[in-house]
Amino acid sequence: MARVAIVEDEFVVALDIARFLERRGHIVAGTFDSGDELLSGFDALDPDLVLMDVKIRGTRDGVETAGVVRELYGVPVVLLTAFADEETVERAKRSEPFGYVIKPFEERALWTAMEIALYRGDMERRLKRSERKFRALFEGSPGCNFLFDRSGAVVEANASFRDVFGEGEGLSFRGRFVDPDGFDSIVEALDSEGVCPGSEYMLKGSDGAEICLFASFSAESTPRERRGEAWVLAQGFGIDATERRRLEAQLRQAQKLEAVGSLAGGLAHDFNNVLTAVMGHADLLADSARDRPDLLEDIDGVRRAARRAATLSRRLLGFARRSAYEPRKLSLDALVAELERMLKRLLPADLALICEYGTPDHLVEADPSRLEQVVVNLVVNARDAMGSGGTIRLSTAVVELPARRAGLIGEAGPGSCIILKVADSGIGMEADELPRIFEPFYTTKGPGSGTGLGLAMVSSIVREAGGLVDVESEPGRGSVFSILLPAIKDRKSGSVRQGADDGSYDPPCGLTALVVEGDVDVRDMLARTLARLGFEVRTANGPGEGLKVAEELGARIDLVVADLVMPLMGGHELAQRVRQLAPDSAALILSGRDDPALPLEGRFTLLRKPFDERALRGSLERILAQDLPEKASE
Repeated sequence: MARVAIVEDEFVVALDIARFLERRGHIVAGTFDSGDELLSGFDALDPDLVLMDVKIRGTRDGVETAGVVRELYGVPVVLLTAFADEETVERAKRSEPFGYVIKPFEERALWTAMEIALYRGDMERRLKRSERKFRALFEGSPGCNFLFDRSGAVVEANASFRDVFGEGEGLSFRGRFVDPDGFDSIVEALDSEGVCPGSEYMLKGSDGAEICLFASFSAESTPRERRGEAWVLAQGFGIDATERRRLEAQLRQAQKLEAVGSLAGGLAHDFNNVLTAVMGHADLLADSARDRPDLLEDIDGVRRAARRAATLSRRLLGFARRSAYEPRKLSLDALVAELERMLKRLLPADLALICEYGTPDHLVEADPSRLEQVVVNLVVNARDAMGSGGTIRLSTAVVELPARRAGLIGEAGPGSCIILKVADSGIGMEADELPRIFEPFYTTKGPGSGTGLGLAMVSSIVREAGGLVDVESEPGRGSVFSILLPAIKDRKSGSVRQGADDGSYDPPCGLTALVVEGDVDVRDMLARTLARLGFEVRTANGPGEGLKVAEELGARIDLVVADLVMPLMGGHELAQRVRQLAPDSAALILSGRDDPALPLEGRFTLLRKPFDERALRGSLERILAQDLPEKASE
């Protein structure tokens, strides 16, 4: 049952048609003798079909009225006319009628035309709903939806495609390929298989920058194409994978750095064992050669070289980010002066490094190894920003901040601060780049010229030390990086380092020490040194053997010296197990990895490798001077 509107200016014909419709079970929505009358109340009628005479009253004839109904309301129209001349037919065709019935007509002819018109109208409405639905999916997709022909010309594209490539229809998809062979491979796949599975393609975006598009393609065959002719249009769907590829590259870089850090940490640990043995044996040799000044001078040379090597090892751990954060009061001038020789080796011959020191009476509180990373990274960054020739100026000074000051990174003040400046005469940077330079993996250097982590590490370390980082830069005029750290006026505290005790402590004689150390050179050196200090020494090369010796000695054990990291059981756990057998025993835990400080209670202390006899005595004083066992005073 359908609602049908009748437009017929002859009353008798209109009445006859209305009665026919009612007999067939349809509803007559209204009868009109002009197109103007129909259109004036069309919204209220809501008809499913209009039967329209061509020759009607009013300002519009039936053909024109049918065109308006079709355009504005999409309702099917069947034209009824006694005219079949060529001109009328041509005009009628332009209004896209759903039927054309010549008067006089039989009821069967009208019925057939109506049924076909109603069916076509229903199919058309369904098609439009489907088109709207798929148009919404096409346009609203977060991915790039587009149609293109064999030449690569884009026929239609959605908003996401236009966002990436700047335009849609008329764009040459082929012309955006960095490698034109990439488009040819897509055409070949569509010719042979009809589909091209998802793959990554490098294209040029709207700004000319390279983007990575992960896309798949399909070509729907028409009956003509299935007879062997080539496809005409293909559909592509892609997503911009540029950011994903960038993150994957960052992950790979981070994994490489983590591997390098692990390797550096392992090398530093082994190196610290070697240095501990060298420094310990040098002390033993010096004690044996007290009456040989010529030998003592050579031994002092060995000691100095070992201390320099220990500093390098500590820096290696620091740059591998394997060290614990241990702030100390230190002189920034002294730290930079110690680095100056190494910094100059990092620079090519045509770059000059000028260091100016201006804080002789002030200290900062920071981790020295981390602060060294800041200085080195800033100098390396300045080096990379310079072409051939130029000067890098590194200076320190004391400034007074009347109020708290914010930098690009962090805050400092009010009060006295030490400012470290690294200035270069390089290419400089644009103002809009400055806020991003401290982001991890962001770099203004070319591929393979940097990790993008140097300045990120600088910002992290300076924040950790309670300071700020500021940058001044202009293209062609170089850059100035400023680091501000809170200043400490009292220099008497000096540089606080491990074993800060005076190293003159002599432990009581007759104590028993158990040394558990996997490195044979370190173990033998410790055994000889402790024996010379008056200990009865038993050694073991691992925790298993150490526990056996501990069971033999029992409560006689006064001191356990053990490496922190050993197979099956660490030195800290071993010392706790031994304390069950010897409750009064003290423990000296050795570590060559610069691990975070352990929560040691009672007579436990941590001594970092490498160390000399002075540091060893200081550590023994801290644990043995507390509540000594009674036998030690006998």
